[in-house]
Amino acid sequence: MPNDRVENSREVWADDSTTLFASRVWFDRWFEAFRPAEHGEWPPLERPSPYRIAYQIEPRRIGPFRLRTISGAVNAYTPQFDVLGTGAPSLANLRRMLKDLDASVLVLPLVARNSRLVRALDSPGTGTGTFLDDCESAPLIDCTGSFDAYLSTRRASRRAEWLEKGERLAKAGGRMEVLSSWERVSGIFEELLEVESSGWKGRKGSSIRQAPQARAFFETVCRDLAAAGKLRVFVLRRDTRIVAFKIATLHAGRLSSLKTGYLEEFAKSSPGAVLQLWVSRWCFEHPDVDVFDFLGPATPTKLLWATRVEELYTLYVFRPTPAGALAWFRWSAGPRARQWLRRFKFGRASAADVSKPREQVSHA
Repeated sequence: MPNDRVENSREVWADDSTTLFASRVWFDRWFEAFRPAEHGEWPPLERPSPYRIAYQIEPRRIGPFRLRTISGAVNAYTPQFDVLGTGAPSLANLRRMLKDLDASVLVLPLVARNSRLVRALDSPGTGTGTFLDDCESAPLIDCTGSFDAYLSTRRASRRAEWLEKGERLAKAGGRMEVLSSWERVSGIFEELLEVESSGWKGRKGSSIRQAPQARAFFETVCRDLAAAGKLRVFVLRRDTRIVAFKIATLHAGRLSSLKTGYLEEFAKSSPGAVLQLWVSRWCFEHPDVDVFDFLGPATPTKLLWATRVEELYTLYVFRPTPAGALAWFRWSAGPRARQWLRRFKFGRASAADVSKPREQVSHA
């Protein structure tokens, strides 16, 4: 990679003030790998603006009607979404986006409460033309205390099991390596993909190794993250073999787990749980880590480790047209009624209740 590319990578990653996954390099690599048929950034790059919204056009059907829909530039490999740049849009800006791109509805999944996009709902004029729906939950570990204190909050039987398996694997030659340079990661990248495809993902045909677009994306984005000093790859070896791994990012005090995998033939030794135990200890030992983010969705396994969850939402903005009204009825009126009934019946939804498949997200 040319030196100027590396320096540019450092600048654009460092300039991100919200989520690492709404950065210049992230969107560049995402568009290069997944290539939606119609996509871009609004406002256009040539228009002076402190922010831009990376989007793709996705026609959607409601009965016999086909609606032109603007979606965020996200898919199953996207942890969070937000605007690109330093500014924040208003609701009027989002409505202008609908008009400029001649669409009936704007659908932006995976946005956090503190995102600049959600702040747009605080602007004057917010009403029935918008809706913030549940999307998924991201389990987190607060790493600001001590590891022993954290571990004491886990169920005693579970804690004993994790520690016992960790000791057993260590006696069998198990050790954890932490890699941050692309030079070192590139040397084992193929082996990491083999480990991930050794289990159900490989049998189902959904592993990164079997998806050329996903492979290209992860390889290039990891290279750029490493150049910016934001990549951490945790590798669990048993003697010389890699039995589990975790590809993570470190940004603004948050370690985020992008991809994990373990070698299925060692499943009885629970290498994934052992690696999670050792990575958690590593987080508490490093003062530059405040939070370990499992990323969504909130599976039962992730919730065993979590101390809290962060809710992510899908932001809808509807155009004041007949087609926009139809979209509002489909994606706002119905879900609002379901939300009300669920919360009336069960009270505040738990993380497991609100975590659900990303039906709004385009899977590559």
